[in-house]
Formats: sequence, C-alpha cells, structure tokens
Amino acid sequence: MNCKEARELIFTDYLDGQLDAGRKLRVDLHLAHCGQCNELFAGLKKTAMEPFIGLDKPQPPEFIWQKVKETIQAEQEERVSVFAVLWEKVKSAVYIPRPAFVIATVVTMILLFAITFSFKPQGKIEYFAYSTENPAEVFTNNGIGFGTSIEQYFL
Repeated sequence: MNCKEARELIFTDYLDGQLDAGRKLRVDLHLAHCGQCNELFAGLKKTAMEPFIGLDKPQPPEFIWQKVKETIQAEQEERVSVFAVLWEKVKSAVYIPRPAFVIATVVTMILLFAITFSFKPQGKIEYFAYSTENPAEVFTNNGIGFGTSIEQYFL
C-alpha cells in the first residue's frame, strides 16, 4: 500500500474504526514501516480522538426520538402517490413479465404503422400527373424532359 492510499484510509475509516479486517491489517503494516504516515496518524489521533475519550454520550429525550419517527413515517406515506397506487393495481391485475420490452414493442409497432401509412404514393402520382398537361406526355422526347408546357417555356 502506498502512502496516498494509506492516508486516505487513515483520514476516513481507519480513524473511526470502520475498516474491514483486511484493509485494517494493510494500514497497520504500512504504519509500522512508514514514519510519515505514522506521525500523521498520531497527530490526528491526538487532535481528533483524544478530546472525546471518556466523555458521556448524550442521549436525547424520548419525545425527540418519537417526533423523528413520526416525521419519517409521514414522509414515507406522502411518497405513495395516486399514480403508484393505480400502477400497483394494474400490475397485480395484468401479469407483464418484462414491462420495458412490452413498452418498446408497442412504441416500435406504432412507429412502423405511422411510417407505413404516412407515405401516400397515389397522392404524389396525382400531383405529378397534374403538373403535366397530359399524363401521357411524361415519357416523350426519348426520355429527355417531360414535355410539359412549363418545361418548354423555360427551355
């Protein structure tokens, strides 16, 4: 373990005694071999821990704990919305093993339906035929031009 890792753990979990056994052993071994980190730990222990050793832990009155519990329960009850209740009823009535898959399939089907029926080739053919004076003239002049009066005007 290098000094950077050891110092990070010393500042956080090691000082509080919250490290698992494997990491604690690694930090202990590092402290045994590294004088700088050992000095850092000793200084932190003296300034951050020793002033609190032997102090009584104050216990808040019971009514404060009761108020905290009531507040937490009220917040949890507020989180249950009408939509969540409705969703739970629908979910219990209809078994959907993979809702994300079902939603993706429905969206894909709607898109395919919209794309398929949005192209109206008949309308485009009618517009093209209307733009020519005579639809039979479309393929005249050996495939050069359409033979329309507009085309003749500009050419």
